[in-house]
Amino acid sequence: MKHFIKKRIQRFALLCAGWLRNKTEQLTPVKKKTGLILFCIFFIGISVYIVAQAVLTYHPPGNTVIVQRIYPLSHIGKTLDRPLSKSFISAEVYQKIESVKTNDSLLRARPHLIDSIQLIEQLYQLQSKK
Repeated sequence: MKHFIKKRIQRFALLCAGWLRNKTEQLTPVKKKTGLILFCIFFIGISVYIVAQAVLTYHPPGNTVIVQRIYPLSHIGKTLDRPLSKSFISAEVYQKIESVKTNDSLLRARPHLIDSIQLIEQLYQLQSKK
């Protein structure tokens, strides 16, 4: 199937190239250069217009999109070297977390979730020792 699609695209490209060649055969070199220059001027003008509109146009604060930086969690890739004070994880919450570990699609979608789960497991084990 992939080979068939590739052949069709190549055939279409050759047909387009042949059509363009036939259309431009009758043009003199001066007309070809003039057309190229007009084409470049036209698209340069459009590009300058778009950039100028983006820079010079007033954008009210409510219409702008603000992208906030996302910081990685501080415990990712680290081991728990000290127990957190006032941490309490109930057995019910721990069982829910254990059930999340079996959801492969969730873990694939959020690769650092397993680090958080391991941290919570360590906290649960530390508090259950006390």
